[in-house]
Amino acid sequence: MSPYSASSDTRSRMAVPGFAAHHAAQPPQDNQSPLSWARQRLSSRFSRRLVTAGQRVEHRLSNLGPAWHAVEWPGGRVQAARGDRMDQRTGFLAVGPGGVYAVTVFDQGRHRVMLAGDVVQIQGRRPPLVANARRDARRASAALSAAVGTRVPVVPILTFVGSGSISAQG
Repeated sequence: MSPYSASSDTRSRMAVPGFAAHHAAQPPQDNQSPLSWARQRLSSRFSRRLVTAGQRVEHRLSNLGPAWHAVEWPGGRVQAARGDRMDQRTGFLAVGPGGVYAVTVFDQGRHRVMLAGDVVQIQGRRPPLVANARRDARRASAALSAAVGTRVPVVPILTFVGSGSISAQG
């Protein structure tokens, strides 16, 4: 089963016409404050977007052929609250004839991404995405090397999904 497969419960809800509109308009429960209800809705929206992004990347990976496999790993899913925005990234290991790759998926949304060497700038900010992707690859390499008994190189890959533009300099 795919690490990004939606549960059968989620699939059945997505098949119901007007499901999202119906649930988005639901008022908070009696024991839930409006603020906590809004935070819960925002969190679930980001989670759904992240799962969808992972599914898109995994679909592209499946186009490489049957020799490639996507493996979910514990260090691949990160969720951290930063200010009023929820930064989420996810990742998996791609294993195939070309080696082992730690693929980090970052949902850029509609924001423009500018790349210059190892520097990534999104909406005027420079999140440490390249450093985090390299750190995750080192962790995966250490875990695989310990399990196998020989050094296993893992190449970090940073993948952006969203509708924003990406521009690269140098």
